Amino acid sequence: MTGSESGRTRDDREYIPTVNQLGHGAHAQLSLAYSCFANGDHVRAIRHCEIAVRMNPVFPKPYLVLGWTYFNLGRFDTAMRNCERALAIDPQLSDALLLEIQILMETRLDEEAMDRCRRALALAPDNALFHFALGTLCSRQDRYQEAILSLGRAVELNPQLADARQLLASCYLRMGDKDSALRQTETSLQLNPVAARARLLLGNLYASQGDYLTALGEYRQATDINPRMAEAHYRAGLCYFQLEQYPLAIIELRVALFIHGNYPEALHLLGRIYAAFNRHTLAVEHYRAALQLRVKFPEAKADLGDTLAAAGELQEALAAYGQALRDSGRQEEIAAIEGCGDPLAQVNAYRQALGLDRELLVGGEGVREVFARGFAGSNKRQHQRFQVKLPLGIERPGEKPLVAETIDISRQGILVESDTALAIGSEVKILLSPPFVDAEVPVLGRVVRVAGPSGEDDKRFAIHLAGDQGDTTGWDTFFSEFSLI
Repeated sequence: MTGSESGRTRDDREYIPTVNQLGHGAHAQLSLAYSCFANGDHVRAIRHCEIAVRMNPVFPKPYLVLGWTYFNLGRFDTAMRNCERALAIDPQLSDALLLEIQILMETRLDEEAMDRCRRALALAPDNALFHFALGTLCSRQDRYQEAILSLGRAVELNPQLADARQLLASCYLRMGDKDSALRQTETSLQLNPVAARARLLLGNLYASQGDYLTALGEYRQATDINPRMAEAHYRAGLCYFQLEQYPLAIIELRVALFIHGNYPEALHLLGRIYAAFNRHTLAVEHYRAALQLRVKFPEAKADLGDTLAAAGELQEALAAYGQALRDSGRQEEIAAIEGCGDPLAQVNAYRQALGLDRELLVGGEGVREVFARGFAGSNKRQHQRFQVKLPLGIERPGEKPLVAETIDISRQGILVESDTALAIGSEVKILLSPPFVDAEVPVLGRVVRVAGPSGEDDKRFAIHLAGDQGDTTGWDTFFSEFSLI
């Protein structure tokens, strides 16, 4: 026993039973495997399952536990082989059928997964989880009416399935049935009051009604519950975009990309903001990055066409418009548009076909949309604070680095929350990392105060940036977008 272990009390230790406590057969080994799996000890779980299999090769459940363990490790082929072994012994083992479906869903083999769902439901028509899985697959393929039937059956069989209710609410919202969506979301919150996704859905409901301020409140609650919910930050950015609060939109979209780097919708919306302020090169870069991640994205291709046309790149713009029409399933219209004559006439025809009603100045100053309002003067930008949760690394001289979370940020400083106390007056380095900057950049700062009465907010610390006394290049890079406005 190590020194640290000897200092623990008996109640502090995780309980993992021994073989002597459970017996010596295959069932005892399976119980040990369950315990290790539950405690995240995958190596020992695998070892106990393999012993159980050697002791009783026709015992299906060790194969199932092996399947779940390898699934958690991302070894999907090995997980599937163990599922097949379990089902060869017991073809009606519902947990093994469900794991097979989960593996196929995780590897995006949706059609095979749907086929397995239907076969599983033929064996167990009242299994709520099979209906939930089938509804999830239908919703992923935009077959919302079918999804609603399957998810409705799932919550009918198991009213406690809060996740199924949330997905059901999302499908109702997609179908325009906002009353049903609201009922399911509210029931989901009654089952789980701290369900971040339910808060996200409520925000989506309010946003669909144009109530962006109330939607923002729901998105804020979602990120309070789960700060790493990228979609909530993206949706908040979309609301700020609609409210013409572009600095806040940029912040939320960049946080979404910080959490989930492959987020094409966030890249697209950033491109629209940059295009609105005539930053054509930056806008095009963001549109093309979005299209690398989502090839069939007609909205991004149409906006790319507008930005290229505004920059005078008419041939590239026409190609982008044509791809947008193809993505919309209207390729038969392209030949007629190409016969319109000169490129400017084709641009106009494409834009009419795509329903782009924004005013466009081709080859001139840029896209003319209603993006006039922003911050007047650099001094106001300098002191503006933005509420955003963002993980930052903090280095202190002679001490271990720590990770803190921002509460709000400005050009002059940040307010952070840290479980580790920061000494007032001490110098620190704030580590900004990609994608906010091209490479990791330390920004110098000084801890100036505890933010609040002692004992109340003693985990919150204000850090003033060094300004002229130190290197703030990285922080200025982070805020560079605000010069657009």
